[in-house]
Amino acid sequence: MLRKKEDNGDVFEQDWTSNPKEDHLPAYSEPAIEKDKDEMTDEAFEQAGELSQRIKDLVRVAQTESYSKTAFINSLSTLTGQYPELNVPAFRVAINNKIKTACSEYKVYRLSEEDLVAVWAT
Repeated sequence: MLRKKEDNGDVFEQDWTSNPKEDHLPAYSEPAIEKDKDEMTDEAFEQAGELSQRIKDLVRVAQTESYSKTAFINSLSTLTGQYPELNVPAFRVAINNKIKTACSEYKVYRLSEEDLVAVWAT
């Protein structure tokens, strides 16, 4: 709080903890679109988890049934095509890593970056 005595003897007080220019502004509330975006992100993460499990299942089946590499990539492409909202860089990287990890666990298919690009080409 600032106190200042004017020349005419009046005392002037100013509270510097609030900004008088901002006192008339309405309180900020988060736009509705951001909430929808958060809900979409939650849904995308749920879908990514579901896709990860389905990838692992597909790798296991492909190994058991001796899929060719081409048939495996085509099956992966069909699977990822069911999740178009995950075809964005951040999710593609994570899912590609899941594919590589699952292939390594089941000791099948060494996929190149070109192969992984083909997985998302639907």
